[in-house]
Amino acid sequence: MNLFSRKIFASFFLIFFTFCQSQVEFIQDSNFTEDNFFYEKKSPKDVELIYDRPRKDFRFVGTVVMRNFNSNKIELEKLQYEMFKLKIDGVLIKKTFIDEVAPVVISSKSNDGMLLGYAETNKEMGKLYGYPFRYVRK
Repeated sequence: MNLFSRKIFASFFLIFFTFCQSQVEFIQDSNFTEDNFFYEKKSPKDVELIYDRPRKDFRFVGTVVMRNFNSNKIELEKLQYEMFKLKIDGVLIKKTFIDEVAPVVISSKSNDGMLLGYAETNKEMGKLYGYPFRYVRK
């Protein structure tokens, strides 16, 4: 592998770990549909993130798992944005915790042994489990 290829390879992994900070995984129920004609939220900040049952009638539409690979902090704004795109009224947050993971270290060296690129992931990963819901309109 020549020097230019190694630089490109190292740059790719540095960019990959920089932009893969948080991941929101939505596991939908079988009756989920993206059509929600009664959706009233105007911005992602209006999506409710709650820890107790909602006071209005609602139905769960799936499960959400959020992971943050760069730190143990959960970015709730990203969760709200993803739920807003799916026209979901809110998320009942069941559990948030910090998970210990083995760090990944990627380094690239030139033919002379000079370090070209280096990336290391965090040892701790923030996780969130929740249940997205929609309000029932009568």
